[in-house]
Amino acid sequence: MTPLRRRAAALAAAVTAVGLTMAALPPRVAAAAGSSGSVRDSLTLVSQTTWSADRSPFSMRVAVRGSDSPSDLVLRVTVYSRLRSRSAFAASQRGRGLGEALWSESSTVDQLSGSGGTYSLCVPVDAAPPPGCTASQPVYLNGTEGVYPVQVSLSRRGSSSYLDQMVSHLVLVPTTLSAVRLGLALVVPVAAAEPLGTDGSRRVDAATVARLGTIAGLLGEHDGVSLTMVPDPATLAALADTGGAPAKAVLAELRKGIAGMEVVGRPFAPVAPYDLVESGLTGELAAQVQRGGDIERTELGVRTSPATWLTAGPIDGPTLEALSGIGVQRLVISTDELQSTLTNRTPSQPYTLTAGGQRLPAVLADDALGADLAGSAQPAGNADPVLAGHELLADAAQTYFEAPNVERGVVALAPRLWRPSHQMTSVILDGLETSPILSSMSVDEVFSNVPTSTRMAQAAYPVRGSTLPASRIRRDRSDQAALAGSTTAPLPAAVSMNDLVLSSEGADNTRSRRNAYLAGAESVLAGQLRLVSVVNSSVTLTARQATVPISVQSLLPVPIGVRVILASDQLEFANGQNTTVLDSQTLRQQNTTFPVTVSARTTGSFPLRVTIVTANGSLTLTSNRLTIKSRVFSGVGVALSVGALLFLALWWGRELRKGRRSRAAPAAPAEEVRRPEPAGVST
Repeated sequence: MTPLRRRAAALAAAVTAVGLTMAALPPRVAAAAGSSGSVRDSLTLVSQTTWSADRSPFSMRVAVRGSDSPSDLVLRVTVYSRLRSRSAFAASQRGRGLGEALWSESSTVDQLSGSGGTYSLCVPVDAAPPPGCTASQPVYLNGTEGVYPVQVSLSRRGSSSYLDQMVSHLVLVPTTLSAVRLGLALVVPVAAAEPLGTDGSRRVDAATVARLGTIAGLLGEHDGVSLTMVPDPATLAALADTGGAPAKAVLAELRKGIAGMEVVGRPFAPVAPYDLVESGLTGELAAQVQRGGDIERTELGVRTSPATWLTAGPIDGPTLEALSGIGVQRLVISTDELQSTLTNRTPSQPYTLTAGGQRLPAVLADDALGADLAGSAQPAGNADPVLAGHELLADAAQTYFEAPNVERGVVALAPRLWRPSHQMTSVILDGLETSPILSSMSVDEVFSNVPTSTRMAQAAYPVRGSTLPASRIRRDRSDQAALAGSTTAPLPAAVSMNDLVLSSEGADNTRSRRNAYLAGAESVLAGQLRLVSVVNSSVTLTARQATVPISVQSLLPVPIGVRVILASDQLEFANGQNTTVLDSQTLRQQNTTFPVTVSARTTGSFPLRVTIVTANGSLTLTSNRLTIKSRVFSGVGVALSVGALLFLALWWGRELRKGRRSRAAPAAPAEEVRRPEPAGVST
């Protein structure tokens, strides 16, 4: 083989390998890979038949974006056999395990009715194609109710590879309303990612405001659909503090829309009760609920309660006991935290959760329906909100067909940071209003209208240790309580300190995030303490006992009760000791002066330590060292000084008398002194 032929053969092999790899990829991934990083040829669902009754056609409208002319693009529609389980449904959403093809037809895009890139597809069911339907023959389902995968593929004419694919579902329902329908409770959170900053600031960015506005808009569109709203208190407070008309409009729409709707009370932060109880912080659970309820009452005008609790984290006996203690009467639990039920049927009835001798009614949140709401059940790269809405309804229908004649209910819990589109929510709510097999319910209606299962009694169980910094939280709480308990009126900064500690307890926080919240709370506290100071002064005593003025300045916005502690090694107070305490003192704004009686033992300069503590004495607000100067002699000093003066006076007096006597006596005659003459000399 020549080098040129070898290179040609290698190139052909490489192309074949790439083609095989593309065929093995999920549909949307293959489409993205075949367009050099951008999806130029794609399919998007515009609308479809939500509920197909016997002998009525199934129709779809799809948007086609392609680089070729409509006459060169081919759409193939394939209907597969009825799905038998929820797991099979989940596989079909990703284009896997579709089963036997029951019907398939292809048409070039220009043969379909439509305009502006949107085209109609028609699948006759158990009857001849109606007028305007381009299909040549029907799919025969023989009236067998159930969920059937429908695959739509886009390709170029003459090519066996696909440019893009999507899988939706045909739901064949009874022709008459079902006497027993599956209850579907849609739980809609209203939450921002980080509504409270670690510095205590409250903020919601413009993109989040717009997202929350979409959720708020759901409330007034379909009065016939029951929804359960879960407003996040920290988010409500941040919306109220965020400037601008859009944030205010979202709050106003929420207030208006929740009238007559079930609103689940929430803790201030999304905590895991198990973590708090395990850390010995059970009291924080009540503080979370109290703060959350206060905000919901202020911002939404409703009185919420924690009677229905959307739990996060494991559940054990002490946790159930703590939840019961704050008024929780029923739980919505994620299956991630539950022991295996060892059954293929979807858990769709309330049951009695038992742990450590404690019991509470509970229902499981359906994780698959939650994934449908999040759009995560679709292949990567599929941003198709209409398809996502229909998939949730089809998934719930598959649950219904598991046991059509049994009263059951499922809970579809949207992600905390749900990003719905108006197209998706309209599909879901319209579908619920017209469904012959599904009935919208609130979470409380699931508990009251669906019989309790006797097959489930197991509890969720602990799978981790708590990561909360319990000792630091307790210390911060103690300091905050000491300060707040000493003021005669609410201290505005106390709200910020409290909220920062509550936010540090959130179950989704990283360790660094927890520490940042607590550091923020401690910084706010330190800022308040800096507003109290002992005024520097130097006092001179001119008497052995005197009254010294102690001046304290307070810039706090409210009066505060304090204790003043005085100590000095060289000064004596009225109690005869070197220390004294002034109880039940009140610091008002600006300067407050306390007169203190002191006694100086000696002359000199002496330090006086002044410490201001809270009313209970557990928190030091401020301290300072003042200087006291004494110019007063002590009793011993005075006696010694007087004695010394008397001694000097007597000594000088005696010396003075001696001098006077010497001057008064006559002078004695001078005695002649004869000098000896030298030897040998005579006079």
